[in-house]
Amino acid sequence: MLVVLSIVFTSGLYPCKMIGNSFLNFVDFNGQIRCAKYIRFMDDFVLFDDDASLLLEDFYLIQTLLGKYGLAVSQYKTVLPFNRKVSETNEKIDDTKIELLRIKRYY
Repeated sequence: MLVVLSIVFTSGLYPCKMIGNSFLNFVDFNGQIRCAKYIRFMDDFVLFDDDASLLLEDFYLIQTLLGKYGLAVSQYKTVLPFNRKVSETNEKIDDTKIELLRIKRYY
């Protein structure tokens, strides 16, 4: 199972995104995340584990840590394994592929 979290930083200049990336290091180094695998790229978090309850605990922990700094997890970009069916996810991926192909053909 996996959980995908995303914080919404204002889109904009690349240096701003990199500062935001460095700022979020406190989540990486807190030592309390217990899931089997944890990946963060800029403001996107991905948690992997076979235990759904452990994923939820880590999800709530990350929300708490972010909340201390006035940040929040985006409800629109967050994917929890128990609130979305695989077919829905695959449909979203297919829609994304189609949109990327349209952009590629345009340019």
